[in-house]
Amino acid sequence: MAIDAAFALALIVGPVAGGALVEYGGFLLTFGVMTAVSMSLVLFVLLKVTETRVLRNTSDASKPIIALLMYSVSQTSVTLKTILKHITAASLLLIMTILSFQLSGFQVLYLFSPATRFGWTAFDSGLFAVIIAIQTIIWLVILIPRITEYATRALHIPKLTTEIRILQTGLFSVSLGMILYGFSTTSAQFRASSVVAVMGCFANPTLRSLLSVLVPSHLQGSLFSAIQILESISMIASGITLNFLYRYTTVEWNAPQACFYIVGGLFGLAFLISLAGVSKQGVDAMAVNPGNMMDEEDDIGRGRSEFDSATEAPLLS
Repeated sequence: MAIDAAFALALIVGPVAGGALVEYGGFLLTFGVMTAVSMSLVLFVLLKVTETRVLRNTSDASKPIIALLMYSVSQTSVTLKTILKHITAASLLLIMTILSFQLSGFQVLYLFSPATRFGWTAFDSGLFAVIIAIQTIIWLVILIPRITEYATRALHIPKLTTEIRILQTGLFSVSLGMILYGFSTTSAQFRASSVVAVMGCFANPTLRSLLSVLVPSHLQGSLFSAIQILESISMIASGITLNFLYRYTTVEWNAPQACFYIVGGLFGLAFLISLAGVSKQGVDAMAVNPGNMMDEEDDIGRGRSEFDSATEAPLLS
């Protein structure tokens, strides 16, 4: 949850810093600053983030790029196969894909629609983003850790059960919040609806936490790589679909709020999936046992063998 809180903090600092840069130096200055920051991060990673994994074959570092890519793809493929073996894991992955659908549609939901309905300016949209970010930080950094601690220590509810209930609460809240956004007739009502909708912020980190039990620690990278691929596909589909729906509902139906009802329905579907497919017993069954570990290690080993054999022959012969 700390990662999501960091993103929320960036949404607070970003609009203010970006606005100041544009005001005093123009748009080109913002690109210059971002280039400098990006290069600094690259240098930091190169100098400070070192490889700690011991390679079985010390010549791996000199393997051709194509072979490295194929090996990475094989690891991701094995991870996806592992996920799809469990109904609960597949349900969690489907829910995460639905959640990522909203991210790409941010500008439609929170920029275009309020501008059309309430006459919002860029400043109003930036202020709304700050309001959401502040609430997100409060939930992720202060409230959720305390709620989890109280449930496990005072009420003696298993931590896993608490996480599942938090996930389901977040999905229900964001679904209800989207519907409230759609019903809002004033800017004040729209901003107030964020109090309910923002509770969905803790669904995504909870999903990742539940999925992380599926593979051992040294395969977490492959797991989240597979998740990122599915999220990216969902975001591409969202960008195309929501923009089309917004244009159609605004021009043909004169109902710019309709997108909120559609997205709210998707989150409602995610909530129902969590009720039907996510349970403590299902998550416990996902936990890696020695048999699954051996199967997966065999698959990874076969992928590494293919990787090694692929690099023995030159790319051009």
